[in-house]
Amino acid sequence: LATVFYSFQIYADFSGYTDIALGSAKVLGVKLTNNFNRPYFASSIKEFWNRWHISLSVWLRDYLFMPLAVFFAGVLKRQKFIGMPIEKWIFMLATIITFSVCGIWHGEGLNFLIWGLIFGIYLVTANWMMATNKKIRKHLHIAQKSFSYRVYSVIITFILVSFSWIFFRSAGTHTALNIIEKIFSTSGP
Repeated sequence: LATVFYSFQIYADFSGYTDIALGSAKVLGVKLTNNFNRPYFASSIKEFWNRWHISLSVWLRDYLFMPLAVFFAGVLKRQKFIGMPIEKWIFMLATIITFSVCGIWHGEGLNFLIWGLIFGIYLVTANWMMATNKKIRKHLHIAQKSFSYRVYSVIITFILVSFSWIFFRSAGTHTALNIIEKIFSTSGP
C-alpha cells in the first residue's frame, strides 16, 4: 500500500514543482512545454517514459540513447548474434546504458543504479517480446485496442512502475530488498 501511495506522492511532487515552473515562466511571458502527460495512464513502459518527465526523457533519447545506438550500429557488423537480429542487441545495449546513467543521475547509491536498470530491463524485455506478445494476442483473439486490454495494460504498467519506485525511494538497496521481501511474504494480514 505504501508503495502504491508513493507512486502518487512522487508524481504529485515532480508534477507539482513542474507546474510551479510552468506558471512562473508564463508570468514572465515564457511558454515552456508540459513535462508530464498523465503517465500513470500509460499502457506500456515505453509510453510511460514518453509521458513522465518528458524533458528528461527527450534529453536521454537525443543525447545518450541515439548516439549510443549509432555507435553500436557502426561497431556491430553482424546480421545476427545468438540467433537474434543485431538491432535487438543494439537496442538492448543502448537502453541499458541509458537507463543506468539515468539512475546514477538521480542519486548516488546502488539503489538508483538498480532503479535505472529495472527500467532498462523492462524496455528491453518489451522490445524482445513484441512479436511473441502479438502472436499470443492473435491466438487468444485479444484486440490490442480493446478497452479491457487497455485497462489490463495500464494496470500492469502501473504495477511495474510502482515496483521500481521501491528502489528510488529507499535509503539503500538493503532497505529496498526488505520492502520487497515484506510485499511477497505470506505472514500477516
